[in-house]
Amino acid sequence: MDEQLNDGGASVETVGHQLIKKRDDMSKRKSAPSEVAGSEGIVEHLLIDNRTGIILDRRVSHNIMTDIGKAERAGLLAGVSGIVAPAYINTGTGTTAPAATDHGLVTDVGTVVLGTKSRVTTTVTNDTYQVVATNSYSAAYAITEAGLREKNDVTEAGLMWCRNTFTALNVDANTSIQTTWKIKMT
Repeated sequence: MDEQLNDGGASVETVGHQLIKKRDDMSKRKSAPSEVAGSEGIVEHLLIDNRTGIILDRRVSHNIMTDIGKAERAGLLAGVSGIVAPAYINTGTGTTAPAATDHGLVTDVGTVVLGTKSRVTTTVTNDTYQVVATNSYSAAYAITEAGLREKNDVTEAGLMWCRNTFTALNVDANTSIQTTWKIKMT
């Protein structure tokens, strides 16, 4: 993988034979902000052409763990009945900055997708919880936000653990967004 710096802190990366733009890859910063003592979230969104499988664009940034996410995580560790690790990802077009008090996305678009959960290694073996999901669209939207949820019902309050906003990824029926959500235990 080759990387070159470009204007404005962005860079261009060659992946295989594909050239993709990167916007301010925060995962490479020396001191990444930790929204919650004991965890740190990194989210990667890949815009994919469904016809060719080519990655058209990429966003990497930190997320906000909501107050609900903090409480649910503590409950999960304590073995509270009915709490499950979040595995659903939804996207939207809202641009309001994420806040710990968020209960949902500003403007949901499309469906909530069940992702694949796993543990991966960031610094020490299995220190990161990861969810990967792909959201598809039937119309054109400028997607600017995503949420990591415990259940697939966006109308049920209190189930969004994390929220993330980013520079718009323009989607349509021929594109999808693959999201990789990582919560590293620190």
